[in-house]
Amino acid sequence: MTKSGSVLSEKAEYWVVPAVIAAAAVSLQLSFRIPVEGGEPYAVIRAAILVLPLAASVCCLAAALKYNVSRIFGRSFLVLCVAYAAVFAGEAAYYFYLDPAGIPDHTAVETLFLVSYPLFVLHVLINVSYFVRKVGGWWLLPCTVTLVGTVLYVLWTGTHPPYLDVLTVACSSALLGLVALAFVLFRGTALSKPWLLLLAGILLGTVGDVAYRHAHTLGKYGFEDPSAGLWVASYMMVIYALYRHCRAF
Repeated sequence: MTKSGSVLSEKAEYWVVPAVIAAAAVSLQLSFRIPVEGGEPYAVIRAAILVLPLAASVCCLAAALKYNVSRIFGRSFLVLCVAYAAVFAGEAAYYFYLDPAGIPDHTAVETLFLVSYPLFVLHVLINVSYFVRKVGGWWLLPCTVTLVGTVLYVLWTGTHPPYLDVLTVACSSALLGLVALAFVLFRGTALSKPWLLLLAGILLGTVGDVAYRHAHTLGKYGFEDPSAGLWVASYMMVIYALYRHCRAF
């Protein structure tokens, strides 16, 4: 294959793979509509929500090992591995324990999801602090995204004790803002496209978090909620971003 042909193929990949991810996420989201005689209609989407964060964690570990757990890439991907492992642990607790037992108090398990956010943030900060010396006024970007995201959620849903939903939305918005900052700072570098893909994945996850928290607060959540499809699309997009990062270096 010629060099020009390789470039064209890579450009096409950046459109084709996200399109395939979107199609897969929609298919999983709507899988409950397929009649299953005597079976659980939400089995497929529930399994996807459980398995994909584990898959993302394994891929992060593979990336960390590829970089020999180096000071920057290796350690940052190892942190990301633990973050997705925490998400998987939370989803596994729901799947195997809370939902089957019908336990209404999920506060202890929700802590696992909250623990993942500082780890996600640490992954971003390790990369940004090493490669970028001067951030300047761009630090206003994550602050603004966090504030706007949280305020809009409160205006949409309101606040309800114990305010766990608001806290989760604030953390998710802060992560989105930091990833957006990283993308801006890495523009024009070899890391630009991987961070764009990661930004797209985190954006999908944040929108999913907001949709879930809104439905959860109002007592309207079900697996047909769009948050499920957004989460699985987010995991798949992050895995693709990891692949592109490893290809770039």
